[in-house]
Parts: sequence; structure tokens; C-alpha cells
Amino acid sequence: MLHELTSKDDPGITEAIGSYLVVHPSSQEKAAKIASQHGIHIGEAHTKALGESLNAGLFLSNEGRVRKAAMAEGFRVTGTIGIILRAAYIHVLTISEAFSLLELMRAEEFRIHPDLIQEAINTLRE
Repeated sequence: MLHELTSKDDPGITEAIGSYLVVHPSSQEKAAKIASQHGIHIGEAHTKALGESLNAGLFLSNEGRVRKAAMAEGFRVTGTIGIILRAAYIHVLTISEAFSLLELMRAEEFRIHPDLIQEAINTLRE
């Protein structure tokens, strides 16, 4: 993941890594085992391996197979929509901002099924 971020030659990313992002190594061997066991991409498996090593309380992913693998290992799981809804409920985002983000996701054909986005919009209306 670090390589993917730093290869973009973005000064903002470099600054973030130097100031508030913490880089943790993960085990290639463990990630390969997880990828094989759950049929997920090696990068996603590294994320899961890192979550285990850090005793993470929450696993963030939008990918169905990755979410299932994380839940099978006992993680609480949420994705982009869950983060947006939670942010609205605890007033980090206004309801209007949350609506805007969800509408943008729908307009940009974000890799989440439109029915799930609509369900989140309906939830915000309640």
C-alpha cells in the first residue's frame, strides 16, 4: 500500500505520511495464506493481516469477499456508506453533506450497487 501511495508523486501524500499517517509492515507470508484461504487479492489480504496484528476493532472494506473474510475472522466490518452514515449520526457531517456524498457516489458510478446507495439515502431521510 505504501508503494501505491508514494508512486503517485503527490506532495500531499508525502506530507501526510511524514506527519499523521503511520506506516506498519505486514507479513507477506501471512497475507499470501489469507489470500489463498479466502480467495481475495494479496493487497486486501495484507490489510486483513495488518488488522489482525494491530488488533483492529473495525475493518473497512467495500469488497464483498473481503468483508466476508473479515467477518469470518471476527472483525466488525463497515464500508464507505457505513462511514458516511456514522459521520452524519455523530454530526461530523451534516445530513446535507452526507446526501451530497452519496449522490456523488451514485453519479460517479462508485463501485457500490446503486440500490445500497439508495438504501443509505432512505436511511438518512428517516
